[in-house]
Amino acid sequence: MIIGTRTNDPTKAVRIDSDGLLHHSLVVGQSGSGKSFFVARLIEEVVLSTLSRVLIIDPNGDFRAIHKCAPTIFSEFRRRFAEVQSSGGRNPDYDEEETFTKAWGERRFLHLYPNATKLPDSTKMVLHRRLVVHWDSLDDDDKEFLLRSDGNSDPRTLLGLEACVDFARYFATKPSSWFGDDLRGLINAAEQFAARNLSLRQYEYAKDLDTDDWFAVRAMLSDLLVKYTVWHSKHRDNPGRPRGLSNFVDGPFGEASPDSEEWWDVLTIALDAARQADALLIVNTALSRLWRDAKSSWRRATRGGGSDERVPTIIVVDEAQNFAPASSSNPLRSRVTEQLIQIASEGRKYGVYLILATQRPTKLHPELVPECENSCVLRVQSKLDTEFASKALGLEPRNAAMAPGFVTGQGLLSGRWIDSEVEIDARFAPARTIVGGGGLPASWKTRTSGSAPFSVRDPRSVVLEELSEAKAPVTLVDLAETVRAECPEVDDSTWDGEMSFKAFVLNLGIAELRVAPQPPGFAYLEGMHVEVDEVPEVYDRLQLAPEDVRPALAELQRETSIPLLEGEAYRALFETISEVLATSQFNLTETSKAVRDLLRSDRGMHIGRGAINYVLKGISWSGHRYDSDLPQDTRTLALAFSKQLLRSLSERSSIVGESLLKAVEYCTGGLVSLGELRAIRSGDTSGLSPETAPSRLQAQAPDQADTDD
Repeated sequence: MIIGTRTNDPTKAVRIDSDGLLHHSLVVGQSGSGKSFFVARLIEEVVLSTLSRVLIIDPNGDFRAIHKCAPTIFSEFRRRFAEVQSSGGRNPDYDEEETFTKAWGERRFLHLYPNATKLPDSTKMVLHRRLVVHWDSLDDDDKEFLLRSDGNSDPRTLLGLEACVDFARYFATKPSSWFGDDLRGLINAAEQFAARNLSLRQYEYAKDLDTDDWFAVRAMLSDLLVKYTVWHSKHRDNPGRPRGLSNFVDGPFGEASPDSEEWWDVLTIALDAARQADALLIVNTALSRLWRDAKSSWRRATRGGGSDERVPTIIVVDEAQNFAPASSSNPLRSRVTEQLIQIASEGRKYGVYLILATQRPTKLHPELVPECENSCVLRVQSKLDTEFASKALGLEPRNAAMAPGFVTGQGLLSGRWIDSEVEIDARFAPARTIVGGGGLPASWKTRTSGSAPFSVRDPRSVVLEELSEAKAPVTLVDLAETVRAECPEVDDSTWDGEMSFKAFVLNLGIAELRVAPQPPGFAYLEGMHVEVDEVPEVYDRLQLAPEDVRPALAELQRETSIPLLEGEAYRALFETISEVLATSQFNLTETSKAVRDLLRSDRGMHIGRGAINYVLKGISWSGHRYDSDLPQDTRTLALAFSKQLLRSLSERSSIVGESLLKAVEYCTGGLVSLGELRAIRSGDTSGLSPETAPSRLQAQAPDQADTDD
């Protein structure tokens, strides 16, 4: 495998020995040194020349297009490719475009993307899939770790967790079960125990727990569900359940055929769009699963008496210092570090090898470095890093001292992967695939006249736009929500020193702006909206509601501060929220903006961000989850909102009975019927969707007669 040529003699090729790859490797180089391109070239050589598999942990998305040949690379570096070929005696042929493209197209690539809303198109040899994690596919020790990772050691909470796990596992086996033994199933179990809907005869160890204990268990599980966004909830036997991370990691180690979706030569986990918590959970799950698979393969090969057909699995970890730092207060990061250390110390036995790439080797965990018998040091500027290269990697001090002067793509190779007892100063051959990074484009150096790098929304223009497009006065609460959403730089704790939103908005310098003092307070434009003394005590849109609904609706507004919209506007709002959630992941700020813009463009409706945020929060507070794997249809959303609206009323509320239900029905745009609202109010939810059923679940706890199950 030719990796480049000697810097001082371009006629001599630098080769990587296949057997030398069966040792862990460390690649060091600052940003712009060519580190990612060296790693890409190394991956190309490994995949083209051997049967090894490569799993890439890619925190910056640099390798998400490694399946593609770079479109102009062979023409731009024609001379360099000829030089590399000549140094190797017209070999390898893979440095000719046609040969490389053909061979590369015969390898199987799988790219996984967490938190993705739209994926690139797949082909037979290049699959793009959304990355999800199934709780029920985690190893028991990973589940145990995650359940206790917040340091909670309250014995009562732990007993409650044990009961929830037992019940969820039992309930998931029932044919009519709404829940599996995932986190949502555990949360449901905690809720049922708290409501005393389940018998504790099978859970004697938890019989002394009170309601507060069960709610503590639920809170713990809910925190775990919310902390990570990559959970998937469908049952194991649900035909619509997508393959999860564990399925894809398992694929080549199990019975998957080379034609199945689970087979890969290169598996890239692109984490550039993932939250930090999700990235750590994903890497922990991938490493744990791969380690288990490798050990199982080793046992089959050594105990079965047959031939050993295993192939090496090489794990490339880019920005390794983020996953294995010298120290960390994050329990999950520390667990990932421990897994990498275990692979580094024991991986050779099981055919698993690490290539760790880092800009900051001094921040890498010290137990990993001695396990890396191969190293490549590209350009580094820090004195600490050059001393590290000399002392920790054993490079000649005079050679290590050269590193700050290396050009891009130049580095020192040492270790078992080269046929030399001393380090080699090499210029690496170009990577032939598309690799990210590379810094900013040159276009930043010249500003076009009148251009601006970004636009800042001025609170004055936001308020003026909101009021100008409104058909009637806007409540101060709604207007404040809009300013918060559109102008995050405004300090809403003191409203930029004005101490109240009313003072803030009056000092924006809008001459025609007026504020009406009648509760709940309104802003309007003089000459465009009704005069101040004509603003009714409750918003004049009440007149748009049926006469028999108005009194209860007015009281509902006083009790809950619900925005008053036309009935059709409520319906359109739920329909548009459902439409937006079908194409993008939920984020309060981005989702509410997308809903507002879609209402304006497609329906000609102006509904303020405050009103939209109120409804979005109400749906969420009901317990509904904005998860693309759960129903987000219009009816489900309206049911969830109506459930929370009924919850919000105080016990002393003067609105009860049919008048209340008619007002709530109006606020769902008629999407929820009076019969359904009666069921929610009474707690009889047998006919409602399981995702929005507000109280008791139609499930029986296991009793003494169920021991066969």
